[in-house]
Amino acid sequence: ITQKRFWNEAHNRLMDLKPTVIGITGSFGKTSVKHILGHILSSHAPTLITPGSVNTPMGITRIIREELDETHKYFVAEMGAYGPGSIERLCRLAPPNTGVITAIGHAHYERFKTLETVAEAKYELAQSVIGREGTAIVQEKTLRFPYTRDMKNAHDTAFIVCGAEENNDLYVEHAEQTLDGLKIRLKWQNEDYDIEAPLFGLHHADNAALAFATSCTLGIPTEIVINALKTTPQ
Repeated sequence: ITQKRFWNEAHNRLMDLKPTVIGITGSFGKTSVKHILGHILSSHAPTLITPGSVNTPMGITRIIREELDETHKYFVAEMGAYGPGSIERLCRLAPPNTGVITAIGHAHYERFKTLETVAEAKYELAQSVIGREGTAIVQEKTLRFPYTRDMKNAHDTAFIVCGAEENNDLYVEHAEQTLDGLKIRLKWQNEDYDIEAPLFGLHHADNAALAFATSCTLGIPTEIVINALKTTPQ
């Protein structure tokens, strides 16, 4: 009963304040993408993100109740899947305008039993976003399952696909690790962009690409995104 009361208070607060809600899920990478994206968005307008790896109903509820206020334009929520229906439940709590799906893998495999079940659980976020006429930004490798491909093909205009294939909406042409961080070349909307981020680990190239695509989709000018990436905390 207490949890339900807190849930309702958090949901109603979101509905009253109406920030743009970005949900992020994935078997891995979601926390990194959340922090990179939060840094970019914060350089443009007041932004609240769920801290650390907080990604459960009561964790997100607490952040909304205690920290969300009328100044926040964006609210970025990491969404953890602990079984089928987990993401759908979080999307009812914090209905997302935009969803980001980073990866589908064997994390928490014991709860899901098959990767196909993992894929269906993660794509509950895409389903929720599509229902709200929003945008799903996904890593191309998440489309290797029949279920996810079918959803993307059925709602093609609602998806932005990022990855190393030239036909993607965002194409990672090149990524290089240097002593100062990452240097990445992206093709986005038929334009080439060279971005730098003081991040270490080539896997962060995909994370930065997802954050770049999400920020641009939200209407943030590319020059602001590129400048913000230059000061991304490790």
